[in-house]
Amino acid sequence: MKIKKIDIQGFKSFVDRVEMKFPPGIITVVGPNGCGKSNVVDALRWAMGEQSAKHLRGKLMEDIIFNGSETRKPVGMAEVSITFDNAGGNAPAAFADYSEITVSRRLFRSGESEYQINKTPCRLKDITELFMDTGVGTKAYSIVEQGKIGAIVTMKAEDRRGLIEEAAGITKYKSKKTAALRKVEATQQNLLRVKDVIREVRRQINSLERQAKKAERYKALRDEIRGLELSLSALEYGTLSKSLAEGKANLKTSIDKETEVSAKIASNDKTLEEHRLDCLKAEESLREEQERAHSTSKQIVEFEQKIAFSERELERLEGEEKRYTEEVVRLKERLRELDAKLGKLKEELGLLSTKEKNEAANIEKADKEFRQQSEVFTSNERALEKLKSEVVHIVTMKSNLNNSINHLRERIEDLKKRLSRKAEERVQASEALANAQTRAKDFDERLNALYSDKSTLDGSKSSEIKKLSSMREVGEEKDKAITNLQEQVHRSGSKLHSLKELKNSYEGVEAGVQSVM
Repeated sequence: MKIKKIDIQGFKSFVDRVEMKFPPGIITVVGPNGCGKSNVVDALRWAMGEQSAKHLRGKLMEDIIFNGSETRKPVGMAEVSITFDNAGGNAPAAFADYSEITVSRRLFRSGESEYQINKTPCRLKDITELFMDTGVGTKAYSIVEQGKIGAIVTMKAEDRRGLIEEAAGITKYKSKKTAALRKVEATQQNLLRVKDVIREVRRQINSLERQAKKAERYKALRDEIRGLELSLSALEYGTLSKSLAEGKANLKTSIDKETEVSAKIASNDKTLEEHRLDCLKAEESLREEQERAHSTSKQIVEFEQKIAFSERELERLEGEEKRYTEEVVRLKERLRELDAKLGKLKEELGLLSTKEKNEAANIEKADKEFRQQSEVFTSNERALEKLKSEVVHIVTMKSNLNNSINHLRERIEDLKKRLSRKAEERVQASEALANAQTRAKDFDERLNALYSDKSTLDGSKSSEIKKLSSMREVGEEKDKAITNLQEQVHRSGSKLHSLKELKNSYEGVEAGVQSVM
């Protein structure tokens, strides 16, 4: 097979897809240092399955992917495809019918790798077998690196022999020989294991025969034990059933008694609650009556204080009335005196008319005195009118005070009567409260007695429940024991059946071992 062309994309310095054709004859790739000549050889080696990044002049396999430059971004995949000319049909038999064979390899930055032959996914092993004995490959003599000629000259005879065998096409057969030897060795190991298995199976057969005899004996004993245990269980079941029935009857009786006692307790609780509510209402009424009595007593004290104040005010007004009355009497007496004196003066004026001239001075003096007395009389009349109005006002106030005093006295009498009634009601409420407390005490005693009966019934019920639970547990244990015995019998029978079948068919032994046995 001859290389016809190579397509490179994203591999090292080949960021864009590059197609290099190899026509017949000698092809030379020339260029300055660092232009990527060696990268072409690395691409060939990598596409044919090179797995070492060191042989590709890198540290990691991802280093072969173009990592970007100042003007280009990094790429995420490297791909190399080599097309071989198979016109002579020199390819292996699987590919002999193809005129061209294209081998492709891809590598992604995630580490995933793909191999293809003629755009069909394949394994690395398929590519290695394709190039075997063709002189083409990652380590074949067809790729001569720098310094490899010197290495060929200086290499040891064994290494040189390998190179010559590769060129002569012997490597393929040596590889097949190595594979055949490995298969022979594996077959020998399998044969040894088969012999070990045969020995182990024979040993197990003897053991299984002994176990089968023991199992048959066990089955007979087990059937006998099972019959005895079933009889015992039936007897115990009858006893437990009878005890369970008695326990259920006792439990039902206890539950009925408990229900009856609970009903009595509920009824007594309701009655007790009603009496307690009555007591609370009586206490509330008593407290309200006490508050009203206290308020009434306070009102009585206030009214008595008002009456005392009114009586003092009445005494003061009566004193003023008496003083004003005396003043009126005095003024009236003075008025009468002045009237008498005026009449006397008039009489004297008539008698002295003849002596007018001589008595002019006296008349003028008397007239002046008369005017003065008239003014005093007028003033006394005004004072008298004022005193009369004050007396009327005082009399009115006295009447009003008397009315208020009478009204207050009537209210005091009414309050005293109400206070007396409240005192009687308080006594009655106290008696009712005492009676209610006595009845509540009686109900408490009856309730305590009922609670005591309930506690006794609860104890009996608990005891019966415990007995019933114990009986049920014993019955369940017996049922479990019977079930376990049945399961053991079933398992033993299954195991015995399996052992017999294994003995007859050698199940679990390979076909070769069965044929030997």
